[in-house]
Amino acid sequence: MPIAPLLLSIILVIAGIITVFLSSWAFFRRNVNGAGEFGLFMISVSIYIFGYALEVARSDLSGILDAIKFEYTGIPYVSFFLLLFVFRFTTGHAIKPLYIVLLLIIPILSTILVYTMPYHTLFYINPRVVAGKFFPVLTFEKGPFYMVRFFYQQILSVGAVALLIFHLPEVDKKRKAQVISMLFGICIPWSLVFFYYIGIIPSDIDINPFSSAVIGIIFSITIFKFGLFELVPKAREMAVDSIQEAFIVLDKFNVVKDMNSAISILCHIIKPEIGKKLPEESELSTKILHALLNNENKFEFMHQNSHTGNCYYQIKMYRVSKTPQSFEGVAILVSDVTEMRVLMKKLEHQATYDVLTDLYNRRYLMEAGRREIEVSKRNKTPLGIIMVDVDHFKKVNDTYGHHTGDLVLKQVAACLTSGTRRIDIAGRYGGEEFLIICPVAGSKDVLLVAERLRLLVENSKIQVENKLIQVTVSLGVHTLLVGDPIPEIEWLIEKADAGLYKAKNDGRNRVCHIE
Repeated sequence: MPIAPLLLSIILVIAGIITVFLSSWAFFRRNVNGAGEFGLFMISVSIYIFGYALEVARSDLSGILDAIKFEYTGIPYVSFFLLLFVFRFTTGHAIKPLYIVLLLIIPILSTILVYTMPYHTLFYINPRVVAGKFFPVLTFEKGPFYMVRFFYQQILSVGAVALLIFHLPEVDKKRKAQVISMLFGICIPWSLVFFYYIGIIPSDIDINPFSSAVIGIIFSITIFKFGLFELVPKAREMAVDSIQEAFIVLDKFNVVKDMNSAISILCHIIKPEIGKKLPEESELSTKILHALLNNENKFEFMHQNSHTGNCYYQIKMYRVSKTPQSFEGVAILVSDVTEMRVLMKKLEHQATYDVLTDLYNRRYLMEAGRREIEVSKRNKTPLGIIMVDVDHFKKVNDTYGHHTGDLVLKQVAACLTSGTRRIDIAGRYGGEEFLIICPVAGSKDVLLVAERLRLLVENSKIQVENKLIQVTVSLGVHTLLVGDPIPEIEWLIEKADAGLYKAKNDGRNRVCHIE
């Protein structure tokens, strides 16, 4: 074999081995975002390179065409896999399967047409071997599909460049360096074409396998230098970007060093920028800096939003230091706890209030009663208890139905709410029974409240199917006076219930006080 093709073949084989190694290395990390696509790109480049090495080593038409068939197992897919890799790198996810199938149509047809070239002139027209400057080369007239394949590959390469350019303004400094390196690598083939046409590169040599190898090597340098396919940093980056909480990293000078995509939830509160100090005009920034100065690790923040109402956030701060005495920076996690606050408030309301009447429920009444007994004892003030029962409530349910019964209970509850004092505590004790706790109320005061409630209920009416329903209530009253032995709340309720029983027996719709 002449020296020139031998040297070129050796160079190509070395380049092919490098690309095979890089593709294998990428496949071992195929679970990492983009590694699989990069591995396929390098495989297609290595097939192209090894095929061209075979082409250079042959001088007969049959051998050269066989080598070209092998080359076209990789050539049509170089730009395709390049686009797949860049798309995954810039967007974080793969191209949809349907689009992949559509993008593969022209590469697959190209491979088929090269393998069947003796039967048509769609790809190569009149292929023949001529003497080149260094070795025999194949020359031919370009068929229509050859041009389709050529322009298609250029379009895919331009698409990859466009994706990287559009992605450039959105990334931090480290990621920006990766993008610029990749842009430089993709532009290398176009630079080599320029040198080819001005005669610096011999016309006998196909520069495409070399330029594809250069792209792969530059990409690999970028990958090694920035740890693009290192599993732990990549997994950590994916984890940080996938969490719903906003994540910000500040250095010791309060300069933003990193943040995740969830920071967008705070755009109406704070707009940090990587490489710049935390915006001082933000109320949240002020609270974060205040917490850092006071060595606080956690606080909550409320923001009034004119559109969505009050928003609540929980801020946790994790200080970063090399030694216990040093301070290198802080990682800040901002969680939107508005929904949790609303849910907790709703659960608290459900645990405290009766669902039907929206008065306090029995559990809360018992707690409030015990509390008010302690207050009465401490302050030496009287305490009144009123038990209320709806008269003939079973008859209302039997006659008009339970829905009407519920309306009656709501109406009575409304009367209790409007007829009690501001400091009184009214609630539904159970069924049609209600309980009112009257702090700082002697016997006369409690009787006045009870009578007012009785009259309010008696004078209220409920309309059901063009009929007005009138109900009454019976009320039992007991007062814990100053100097009386301090009982349990259950005892006071029993005394008021005894008064209620007496009011029922005396004819209903009346107030009965039990000493």
